[in-house]
Amino acid sequence: MLFLLLISVPMFISIFWMIFFFIEYWHNPPAKRVIAWFFVAASGLYACHYQFFASGSKPLSEVVYTMFNLCVFPLFYIFINYLSLQKTRLIKQILHLSPMIFITICLTVCYIYNIELLRNIVQFVARIMFAVQVVYVWICGTRNLRQFCLLLDNEYS
Repeated sequence: MLFLLLISVPMFISIFWMIFFFIEYWHNPPAKRVIAWFFVAASGLYACHYQFFASGSKPLSEVVYTMFNLCVFPLFYIFINYLSLQKTRLIKQILHLSPMIFITICLTVCYIYNIELLRNIVQFVARIMFAVQVVYVWICGTRNLRQFCLLLDNEYS
């Protein structure tokens, strides 16, 4: 029982913040809406983790798990851009989320038509894309935040 409680804590914390941001800040600046969607993705990802560790089986669905896994870091990067006052166009945001969309569609087709070899290839590509996203968000997000800190230092010095 304690094990189930411990592995569910991240999921419930993410759900709490998701509800908080949706209710409290929905009509405020876009950064608050983006962080709310980030917590939707984090809650879904933690729900898949909970299901995996609680029952010992695969996540709710590999498609859902992969979708949430591939959209968490792009949503966080979009949030960093809004937070650092970078102007972000909708098309650029869609481009950041496009690997998630493409891989989710491919995995769904593989499961519908039961194409095992293509599914394995797509899952391998998803793992590579996740690694690329982590490095990209780390490097570009850090750069954007440093530029923003310099802007603040120059403005308020």
